[in-house]
Amino acid sequence: MDDATFFSQAIGQYDEKLKAINQKVAAAFYPYTIAPYLTELGFNEIKAHDNITSMLKELGYSVTTGAYGVPTAFSAEYGSGGRLVVYNAEYDALPDIGHACGHNLIATASIASFLGLAAAIKENNIPGRVRLLGTPAEEGGGGKLKLIDAGAYKDVDACMMVHPSTRDPSHGLVGSAYSTTLANHKINTYADTRPNKPICYQYAQAMESLKYPVTCDFKHIDNAPGSTDMGNVTYECPGFHGWYGISDTAFNHTPQFTQAAATKEAHDITILTAKAMAIVGWKILTDDEIADSVRKDFEEDKILREKPRGVVSVGGAC
Repeated sequence: MDDATFFSQAIGQYDEKLKAINQKVAAAFYPYTIAPYLTELGFNEIKAHDNITSMLKELGYSVTTGAYGVPTAFSAEYGSGGRLVVYNAEYDALPDIGHACGHNLIATASIASFLGLAAAIKENNIPGRVRLLGTPAEEGGGGKLKLIDAGAYKDVDACMMVHPSTRDPSHGLVGSAYSTTLANHKINTYADTRPNKPICYQYAQAMESLKYPVTCDFKHIDNAPGSTDMGNVTYECPGFHGWYGISDTAFNHTPQFTQAAATKEAHDITILTAKAMAIVGWKILTDDEIADSVRKDFEEDKILREKPRGVVSVGGAC
């Protein structure tokens, strides 16, 4: 059985549970003006945290709630020995417009990848570990910075996540939309994102095997819209922050994107990206040559950085 088939089946068996958790995270939001104490903003993602961790526990995984000293963070891990692959789940909402940056989809993708890779480790009885990190407060709170300081990304061989956007996130119109819509949100200062090229190439190959070809665009990385604390993670370990489209017309941080992120179409493409991330994770755990290339690219990038922990200051987060 090839990897595309295996992970499609491994993740597919959780289809109904993944749909349910996506809907629960998306619904864990109240208009701030109506019930500010219930709004699932940064570091207050209580329902999202509890729903996700409950699901994982029901599936038999050991879960640390309130992980790394952050009340709404969590950590789940499977396997032993070998290399370590991490997937980041985000789930904080935006004031008044909910999941207008699709964090319900980000969480769903990383949960699915974790479940798929855990299934592969179990079935093949290989050394290797997969960790799912619940990372709160990306929208202005810098939740991953707290996790970094607590050692969550120490000795990690690869950390991955994907982010929904319009169909073509590199298009100039997207940049214009971000500059206007994000201006209403808190300005953040996060490190620039350092994409690991071998991981990117492996992801593109995985998507190709799933009959959904994508491109690796390193030319426009400096002009990518928004900012993210995943950038800081890529200074700690080899990282991947992929973009994928869920709408032709809706832009992030708008009510229209909140609606787009709640559709079946958005969920389905999200699951496809999760399968690709699981395939890449498997390659890193089992293929020494690929794992070495990932580490080599990370070490070489350290030399290329003009300023350690250089920052990108923009009007908002992604």
